[in-house]
Amino acid sequence: LIEEIIKKLLYDFFINCIPYLEKEDAEVHVTLRTSGFYDQWDVAGQAKKAGFKLSKYKIEIKLGFKFTFTFEDSFLFTFSF
Repeated sequence: LIEEIIKKLLYDFFINCIPYLEKEDAEVHVTLRTSGFYDQWDVAGQAKKAGFKLSKYKIEIKLGFKFTFTFEDSFLFTFSF
């Protein structure tokens, strides 16, 4: 049940981004931890359902940034509309 709620939240997030993407090269970035729990959210599927396409995908190791809490390992999704 929680996975479906989160999927709906992600889908709504992407839909709500659309009016703010005025430039042709505008992007939406979503970063999640690398774990099966987060894979269940199907971020790329929710973005696609909202009309976005995945333009970049990478796994990166983040060692932290000043004033920003980051996880050691994360997925970075970049979507364009």
